[in-house]
Amino acid sequence: MKNLRTKLPPVTSLVTFEAAARLANFTRAASELGVTQAAVSKQIRGLEEFLGIKLFARANRGIQVTPQGRRLLHAVVSGLDHIATIVDELRRPAGPAQVSITTTIALASVWLMPRVAAFRAIHPEIDLRIIAADPIMDLAAEGIDLGIRYGMGQWAGITAQPLFHIDLFPVCSPSYLDRHPRPRNPHDLLSATLLHIDEPNSQDADWAVWFAAMGMVTPPFTGGLHFNNYPLLIQAALNGQGIGLGWGHIVDDLIKSGTLVRPIDSMRRLKPAFYLVVPTDLPVRESAQIFHDWLLADTAPLRASESRRPARLVSA
Repeated sequence: MKNLRTKLPPVTSLVTFEAAARLANFTRAASELGVTQAAVSKQIRGLEEFLGIKLFARANRGIQVTPQGRRLLHAVVSGLDHIATIVDELRRPAGPAQVSITTTIALASVWLMPRVAAFRAIHPEIDLRIIAADPIMDLAAEGIDLGIRYGMGQWAGITAQPLFHIDLFPVCSPSYLDRHPRPRNPHDLLSATLLHIDEPNSQDADWAVWFAAMGMVTPPFTGGLHFNNYPLLIQAALNGQGIGLGWGHIVDDLIKSGTLVRPIDSMRRLKPAFYLVVPTDLPVRESAQIFHDWLLADTAPLRASESRRPARLVSA
């Protein structure tokens, strides 16, 4: 962008405006900034003259930001926070290259962590910072390099590349089948001990959706075990406590090892998928680009297997 000096007001006035708006008081803003109240008033007056609008209106016991002022405040806070994040990164002492990545608790625990060792063996010079959280995090605001998100691949301020879909199929431990009759079809599962996920973001991957995809009308579930996150559900399945829904490709390693088995072959694929996401308004660091490219290459066989094995899609 050219001619920033003519398009933007002085940075000092923007910093002063942010403090005055946040504190709703010129005197407290002056104290925080280490200047006089008169200096704050002068900066705000100059900013209002530059913009040709009023930024504050008098309230009963102080001041309040006008609607136009709130628009400017949002832009100022976003811009200054971004600048502060970059400045903090640039001022840090040189050290090992680092990549921060965030994803859901389920994906981090069951799928991502087993793959970290493979990446570290190739790139021991890069430190990984894994942030497991189910609520979607603002990558740019939090200074996070990459994310793995579940959805339809459309998020504002984000570039998304597909990693893999989720196939839903029943799984249990061999010990569970040793103690209970082996189900022969989806109807037999209604008499089994079912493991349910009650986490709101995972409701499309629970039994009610799966049975509906099988064309079955099921009664309300009153038995079984309920969990608020997927790793706990998988641990219960491993312990032989019931039959849960496996999320391929997340549980593939457990099936290959034989610690989980598929009692029946019925499977449905969810329309949403996991995507590797990058914030569009932050530069991609070299270390983050390395991990980004490695993860896409590592998951390429999963995407290839999906194209060879089409499955009926289930709406989220």
